[in-house]
Amino acid sequence: MLTLGPLSQAPSGADASDPSSVLGADSSSLNLKPPAGLKIDIFRQAQSITVDGKTGKEAIFKVTRADGGVLYFERAYLPMSSGLFKIDALVPQPDWDAGDNRKVEAVIQSVRLGG
Repeated sequence: MLTLGPLSQAPSGADASDPSSVLGADSSSLNLKPPAGLKIDIFRQAQSITVDGKTGKEAIFKVTRADGGVLYFERAYLPMSSGLFKIDALVPQPDWDAGDNRKVEAVIQSVRLGG
């Protein structure tokens, strides 16, 4: 599953124009208060990425369901003239391990933000 679009609302206390601030707030929230039945660990710490000439932030989380199933959740924020652009990808572990992680990165790198 992949979703892309403008950030509709920044987490409480985060600077809605700063990818680091918003991703940091998201990471804290996911780690401290995961949705019921899920355990969320940081798989790859937030790091800078450059997409369409703009510097944003991305992180990858390992999501373990109560039944033991594992998914990888990648979240990225990129700056636009009107705020932040949000990209979320959720991939089952077998698909991630089989190379879908590279497909997610290819989609992120293909984003054109304009202006």
